[in-house]
Amino acid sequence: MKCTLVKYSGGKIVPQMDLRVGTAGDFALKKKKKNNCKKRIGTLNVRTLLPCRKLESLKLEMKRMRIDVLGVSEIRWRDVGDFWSGDYRVIHTGSIEGRPGTGGVGVVLSRELGQRVSEYVQLNGRIILVKLDTKPNKTVIVQVYMLTSNQEDDEVERVYKEINEIIRGVNGEDNLIIMGDWNAGGRRRNRWNSSGVLWTWKEERERGSDGGVLHSASISGV
Repeated sequence: MKCTLVKYSGGKIVPQMDLRVGTAGDFALKKKKKNNCKKRIGTLNVRTLLPCRKLESLKLEMKRMRIDVLGVSEIRWRDVGDFWSGDYRVIHTGSIEGRPGTGGVGVVLSRELGQRVSEYVQLNGRIILVKLDTKPNKTVIVQVYMLTSNQEDDEVERVYKEINEIIRGVNGEDNLIIMGDWNAGGRRRNRWNSSGVLWTWKEERERGSDGGVLHSASISGV
């Protein structure tokens, strides 16, 4: 992974951090019943990870907040990749096609979960899927960088179709977590059960067209 060397002032990883974190206790990593199975999952628009020290700052923030999985948007790296940086595994897409230096999504995982990655799909500069070998069910994480509300309807609908397509092959028993930066896509109507699982997710944009209804999933960052 190539990065650009820049002067670092020691500030925060982004001027205004919008880091959203939750816990996922539906899957276990060890067979011991006494083990604490809850894992902290978050999502963040990093604005860019081109400066080398921004990734280091991101890792420090994950360690400080005890985050095990962090979905990131707008990393702006040119090419797809999968590499280890210290105790963290970074799996990411490249930039948005035809728009170098824009978009790009990824998933940063702790060493424990990084070693449990069974497969991943770097679909494009807006969507990535990572599957973890967890017990008793697999865990599938989808990170999304959505278009803004001023984009054409056809483009917005295309992204929704891509999300539906990438989760089509997800086993119904898997833990499915869809998270990311949804930008100003309009009004959202969410219906949650008592466990915090989103059974129905429908995007109602101001243009009046509905987005697709997704599979049962836990949603972060909406």
